[in-house]
Amino acid sequence: MAVPRTWEEKMDILDHCMELEKTGGDILGYLWSQDYLTPRATWFNYQRMYLHRKPYEFTDGKPKKKGEQTMNGMDSKTIAARQKRLDELKKRIGAGMGIRAALTDMGYTGKSAGQTYRQIRNFAQANDPEIYAILPEKISDADTPVEVK
Repeated sequence: MAVPRTWEEKMDILDHCMELEKTGGDILGYLWSQDYLTPRATWFNYQRMYLHRKPYEFTDGKPKKKGEQTMNGMDSKTIAARQKRLDELKKRIGAGMGIRAALTDMGYTGKSAGQTYRQIRNFAQANDPEIYAILPEKISDADTPVEVK
């Protein structure tokens, strides 16, 4: 059962939550273990009242995967995963496949192929200008092979 906490107890819990946030730990699990009935609402209220964060600055309190290098703070799309997709596309194009055929071979069809291609192309613009220069802006229905040097 939830019990009222003193100011010092709340600050100790908040300090521990901040440590968990820095290390990518499970804040909601910790608040649940401290007998909070609604850990998510508690975490949001703590961020609003004590940390003076705006709603767009709130974190979700869920655990993060360790050792994952992220791009621009986005946790779901890692730099390593994007680099792997770019390398696979380069390998397939180098083998003489067209872009649409290469994406289909990688498992992307329909709209997901177009979206994935845009993401790969944008990643190449920032990280591999040579391949970016030879990639066409859009995938056309007439899929012609591109020469990779």
